[in-house]
Amino acid sequence: MKRRRIGGRFYKRGFIVLLVACVLAVAGYYVHAAFFNTDWSIEDDLYGNVFPSVVISTANTDRSTIVKNDTNVIGSSKSPFAIKFRNTSPNARVRIIINETEFFHKSVYEVVAEKMGQTYVAYPDIIWKYDALRANKQPKPFTLSVEIDKGFLDHSYKSRSFSMRSVNECLLGYRDHSGKYHSTSYFYAAYVDEENSMIDSILHDALQTGIVKQFVGYQFGGPARVKKEVFAIWYALQKRGFKYSSLTNTSLSSQSLFTQRVRLIDDSFKSKQLNCVDGTVLFASVLKGVGIDPVLVRVPGHMFLGFYLDKKHTKCSFLETTIIGTVDVNEAERELGEIGAHNKSLAKFNHAMDVANEKYSLCKSRFGNSSNPNYMYLELNKAMREVVQPIGR
Repeated sequence: MKRRRIGGRFYKRGFIVLLVACVLAVAGYYVHAAFFNTDWSIEDDLYGNVFPSVVISTANTDRSTIVKNDTNVIGSSKSPFAIKFRNTSPNARVRIIINETEFFHKSVYEVVAEKMGQTYVAYPDIIWKYDALRANKQPKPFTLSVEIDKGFLDHSYKSRSFSMRSVNECLLGYRDHSGKYHSTSYFYAAYVDEENSMIDSILHDALQTGIVKQFVGYQFGGPARVKKEVFAIWYALQKRGFKYSSLTNTSLSSQSLFTQRVRLIDDSFKSKQLNCVDGTVLFASVLKGVGIDPVLVRVPGHMFLGFYLDKKHTKCSFLETTIIGTVDVNEAERELGEIGAHNKSLAKFNHAMDVANEKYSLCKSRFGNSSNPNYMYLELNKAMREVVQPIGR
């Protein structure tokens, strides 16, 4: 009887030891999977940077703007983040959890990886907080926290730091991870906002000048009428006291990413300062708002405005917007009277067109050459709006 009890104790102890060993093994596996898993990683295309201007302006478009070089890409082509993983079983269901940050909500994304042993790159849908993106005026770091669930006890977690860039940073181009350059200067179109509420006040001021009684665009009057309407807008902006400012730099320093600072229309109205880009996108916004088709023209280190003189786009004229601040028309009115101020402003307007037309003529042959991205002729037409929409407010 005594031996049996001793044997029973040994049996119980052996069972308990085995049970504890199994629990520890399972726990060890889970901890290893959760903290030491190396079969997946967080990837991105822009070297740890996210641009609000890119996210917002492409939110309602169907076109992918950043080239995906990886094979076996699945998910949202517009997402700035990707999860790269190696599939360990056929037709595996992979659950990706993106935890909430200041700039986006928590989201769960599920994919089916069909081929075992294949490496996939999954771009999950991100539920953005668009107001937070628009309000971000300075680069700000944030942590992307990701969980990936591949099934029973295969749940792991990783995080990575990113920089949310200012909404005023326009992505002009980037080099992908293979070193190939991609021009994205069409994102300048995101800062042209033809539906901005401030446009009505500009047009009201332009009508108050008496230069035109209404804005008709291409409806009647021909090229001379179009130029007259453009001058009325020019004069109204001069009366508001807009001045030239050369601020264009951003805090991003990289040999792989190329950006430029651009003020939103509301910011331009508050500061009453315009650099060559600010003035061009502001003017383009107003022109597009009245039915005159604008063009953003970029040459090395500079941008100026183009506008079509007819509906069929057979002829385009150009305008150097930086000259707008060289005349104080309110002071000129006090010294020369209304007619004198008008004539002084008109002389500068004609000079601004001559300067820009000459610049365009000198560079005309270089536009449309993809090997030289410093030259851009960007029409703000329907096709462009299908790719990039205004950032808005």
